[in-house]
Amino acid sequence: MKRLYRVLVVLILTLLFISMMPFKAEGSQKFVIDGYSDEWENLPSYYTYNWDNSQNCWVYGVWINGVKYLTPKNTYDTTVRHRMQIYTDNTYIYLLIEYSLDYQPLVNGDDFNFTVNSESHKFRIAYADNQSITGNVNKTVTGTNKVYVTTYNNRKVEGADAALNMKNNRRNNMLEMRLPLSEFKMAGKAGANEVKFFTPNLMYESISCAGTPTYASPILITLVIFIIIGYIKHNGKDLKKYKER
Repeated sequence: MKRLYRVLVVLILTLLFISMMPFKAEGSQKFVIDGYSDEWENLPSYYTYNWDNSQNCWVYGVWINGVKYLTPKNTYDTTVRHRMQIYTDNTYIYLLIEYSLDYQPLVNGDDFNFTVNSESHKFRIAYADNQSITGNVNKTVTGTNKVYVTTYNNRKVEGADAALNMKNNRRNNMLEMRLPLSEFKMAGKAGANEVKFFTPNLMYESISCAGTPTYASPILITLVIFIIIGYIKHNGKDLKKYKER
């Protein structure tokens, strides 16, 4: 009986250990940093705003260049809201922003706050001369523009990459960037990287990262439970019989 209990304790502890192990939630995703969203089609999108524009979105609509845009009720698009997508492969953080159609500054790259395992750092997107891209599109051309990820002391982040895609009508422009996790001392310390992004210029709450490792699935835990039950049946021992002795 003691031997059986020892085996059960070991199996249960193994189950608990496995349930805490990180497992990658998504397959490996490949990105080309060019300001286009082709690689992002199968990843979740967030429609963000930094003030409640529900009335403009669903009720009154917005007028742009003499055209009224109204989003169907309880649906989301990029007329008055920015679309964001974020992903990590545990080497880099990837971010895509499609600025809303009615966004007057056209682009914004200031106060990009990334948090990895409770460690936060602020970055910005700038041109080669370290001038912020925010509200300043005179240096851009239609299509892909090379821009840079910098810290607020104007250090260009090694291993980072960014591209600004300016549309023909200068609306719904796109920013795509890559940030190395090596910028964060806490990266990997907890096994799984919890990644969040927030910028007060474009949103009112942070978004979390797709592709971040998650914990063991219920399927795996159930499998281990069946292994425990199978062990007991294989040895033909029933705890009730032991108690009756």
